[in-house]
Amino acid sequence: MSKRLFDHDPVLGITKYWHYDAATDTARIESVQDVNPYLDANKAERNAHNGRFNDGMHKIASIPMTLYWQWKKEGLFEDENKAKLMMRLRDPSYSHLLTVQKI
Repeated sequence: MSKRLFDHDPVLGITKYWHYDAATDTARIESVQDVNPYLDANKAERNAHNGRFNDGMHKIASIPMTLYWQWKKEGLFEDENKAKLMMRLRDPSYSHLLTVQKI
């Protein structure tokens, strides 16, 4: 299998690689994102949050685009799955995405 650089977006930090398997004559594109800037920004926002929510909408998380598209494929952003999305964000594995201490 061969792997080649397909595209790179320096603003979002997303790099795409093209993989080709000559044995099966199939190709796929892999997207990889450097999420460290997101995680650092989330941590700073989380540490600065005062723990109170005002009226209206509230930002509770910042999700890297590659993860957003994966979750979108899973249907987590559909109205009927909002509870599943909140459960995912409450999962300790994803706590680094939060921009508040607790949801």
